[in-house]
Amino acid sequence: MQEHLAGLLDNFAEQMDNLDEIAHVVLKGHLLIEEWLTHAINQHLFHPEHLAEDGRLSFIQKATLARSLDLRRNNLGIWDVIAAVNSLRNELAHSLDSPKRVKKTEALKKLFFREAAGHQDF
Repeated sequence: MQEHLAGLLDNFAEQMDNLDEIAHVVLKGHLLIEEWLTHAINQHLFHPEHLAEDGRLSFIQKATLARSLDLRRNNLGIWDVIAAVNSLRNELAHSLDSPKRVKKTEALKKLFFREAAGHQDF
């Protein structure tokens, strides 16, 4: 039992000593997108506090709801980017060394650069 605990502690120390920049960017980006989605949804509500208190909407539920409320931009590619961020975030949150990580990261980058192509700031 002590060996197993020591192995877990070693793994913890190793994971905490290494800064995973991609995970950091994805997790922070996911949080910022979720804040934006919440704000977008709240613009359509008379009493958003009830949804915040009792709704417990997941990220994907917020994304789907915000998209359905968007009158003219519901078919833009940004929704694909948002879904890809969520998919990669879920992969990172549930597995440190997922074999799907590289594939999901590449898919997100491809979608992002596709959407950013028309913007001069990129």
